[in-house]
Amino acid sequence: MKTVHKRRTMIVNTLGTLGYMSLIIQWAWTMMTVVLPRIPPDFDWLFFFNDSSAPKPAPIVFDMPDFIAWAMAGIVTVIMIIITIVTLVRLPKTVGKQGAKVTHATATRALPLITRHKKATKNERARLSYRIVIALKISAMVLALALLVFAQPTNQMTTEMVMVIGAICAAFTGFYFGLQALLVHTLHINRSNVW
Repeated sequence: MKTVHKRRTMIVNTLGTLGYMSLIIQWAWTMMTVVLPRIPPDFDWLFFFNDSSAPKPAPIVFDMPDFIAWAMAGIVTVIMIIITIVTLVRLPKTVGKQGAKVTHATATRALPLITRHKKATKNERARLSYRIVIALKISAMVLALALLVFAQPTNQMTTEMVMVIGAICAAFTGFYFGLQALLVHTLHINRSNVW
């Protein structure tokens, strides 16, 4: 029974992780379409853009045998592939845990305000804390979508295209978080273990 409960919790937390990752993508889209077009051109130095008028240094040429160059290139390639695989394996768990940490910490701090500093039982605090976490997830998703109203059309994208892509991101975020909440309720999973 314990392995079934762990498996269910893992599935629910996987959905939460996908929701957080989708939310990050949604906010990145919002920032790219709302904030970046508003940055004046003279602030290009903030983004380390290459200045085409700057003199380019001459390339350095190393004189080494072909087999050493190929061996070094192969070693560097294998190391980069290993680093990429490790990063891709660890990234979702890290995103899920950090997202849960932020939302649960916020819910814990907001709980006294919601209860108006009255005593609440442990079950009431857990239930209210979980509802606050859900409200935070929904608020972050809706706010990112609402900010797209301020997106400016560019030569490549119209405002409608920006809104449609933002709505698709919000739909994925809502789907993952909604399915997570549904499964938590349906499968009676301990809410304190939910990311």
